[in-house]
This record gives sequence, structure tokens and C-alpha cells, in this order.
Amino acid sequence: MRRRQISGASPRDTFTEWWWAPSPTIFRTIPAGFATFEHVILPEVDPGDGAHFFFVHEFKFVGGDEASMGLQTASELGAGGRSAVFSIRNAVSADSGAAGSAMADGSGWSCQVPYPWEAGTPYGMRVWSEEPSWWSAAVRDQTSGTDLLIGRIRVPDDWRRLASWSVTATRYGGGTLARCADVPECQVAYREPTADEGAVKPVRHENDFGPGTCETSRIVDVRGGVRHGMGGPG
Repeated sequence: MRRRQISGASPRDTFTEWWWAPSPTIFRTIPAGFATFEHVILPEVDPGDGAHFFFVHEFKFVGGDEASMGLQTASELGAGGRSAVFSIRNAVSADSGAAGSAMADGSGWSCQVPYPWEAGTPYGMRVWSEEPSWWSAAVRDQTSGTDLLIGRIRVPDDWRRLASWSVTATRYGGGTLARCADVPECQVAYREPTADEGAVKPVRHENDFGPGTCETSRIVDVRGGVRHGMGGPG
């Protein structure tokens, strides 16, 4: 998990780290990792199309590198720039989802699809593997039940499955502002993530903040998850 270094008026990113029980093993001692991760994002306060926020679940591979999947408020795709994103560092290649894009950015591969998410609607996100070395991610509108494939990414053959740690984060990417009062207000609830098709839950979690000069970022534990917020009264 890489945390940005900033100066000037800028909000503090919000993080909830999740620790999981040890995953299944191979040969009794080597962690095999989990087969899937699932989580639900509920945007509650819409920061507006011009804001730059990323509501994301970040995780790692056993014997491999970092990955993430989430919803963005601003990108070059779709009306208003809203999109769903799936990325893996040091991946080998990727296939994009429908009407999306796959790109190598020098540190890995990322798939992105236009996705006009709305505040007040919960969105389920899931990552899984259907064949060796290939991982897929999809987003579901929990109200309509409609699924959309974000993309498929291939990882090195020696990577195993998903490791016993992850973090849900709200990241601000709009750059330095003139004053803290200019931070767009947003609020999002993250339900407790699960692994292996909901069979495994985290054993504990811890909330934390990134660096920044604006003290309007907040994290509150709620039943079944956490609530992150930035901007607004503070």
C-alpha cells in the first residue's frame, strides 16, 4: 500500500486494514492463498463529477505483488468520467472488459470500464481466478443485480492466490488545493470484505489516515463495516 506525500492544503486519505485468518495451505506449510475476494461499496455523499476520488479495495498475492479494484469519480472514460478499475502491479498482460481499456503503465497492468455509479446504490466487487495465472474482476449493481466484467489480468506463473491481508481506502487524487474548505465532500461505506465466496471473514481491522494538512477526513466503525469521509464541515 503506497501512501502519497503531499504539501499545501490537501485531505488525508482514509484506510481500513483487514487481517484474515491464515489461508489454506499446500504441503501443510505453504500458504496457498484465497480463491476470491468480495466487498461492497456504498457511496453515500456524491463529491461531484469534477472531484477526483478513488474508492478502492487493495490486496496482495501470495508470492506476488499488490492489486486493487474499485470505483473512480474521474477518468477519461464515460459520461462524467466515472469508472470501475482493476489493476495488478508487475502483471504480465490483460484483457479489457466490454467497452473498456487495458494498459501497461510501466509498473503493471490495469483494466478500466466506464461505470456511471450513483450515490445511494451499493456496488459489489469481486476478484477471482478461472484458469491458471489469469484473474478477473467484476462489479455488480446490488439493486438491479446487473454484473459488468471490468477485465482479466495475467500474473506471473509462480504467483499463488490472494494473501491474508487487504485494505479498503478512500484516496483523493485532485492535487493540492488553495484551502481545506475547497475539499469536495464525499462519504462512502465499505462493508466488511469476505474471501472464498463469502466463507471467510477478517479476524480484525484497524483504521488509519494518510498524511495531509486538512483535518476533515474521518473514519467510523459501523455495523458490518466502516464509513469513510472527506471534506465537509470539520
